[in-house]
Amino acid sequence: MSDKDEYSGHERRSKPWHEDGRTVITVIVALLLQAGGIIWWASGIEHRMSAVESERPANHIMVERVVRMETLLTSVDRRLNEMNGRLESMRLPRPERR
Repeated sequence: MSDKDEYSGHERRSKPWHEDGRTVITVIVALLLQAGGIIWWASGIEHRMSAVESERPANHIMVERVVRMETLLTSVDRRLNEMNGRLESMRLPRPERR
């Protein structure tokens, strides 16, 4: 029986898959290594995401503090501008120097 007859029709579908010397073992090893690499990469991503999620509440508190400080500084700036305007209106003309 030739190779063509061995792998044709119903007989080919009925045989379970097995290593028959035609599939190089290094291909199987390479596929297993790639699968392991993908799993390792995915676990690293999961670890990084959990670290980011655990830091999120602390960042939220810091953002609130920055917003409060910006609001306060805006108020202080407005008051200083008002005071500067009052001082400018009260300023006496300077005497001329000789």
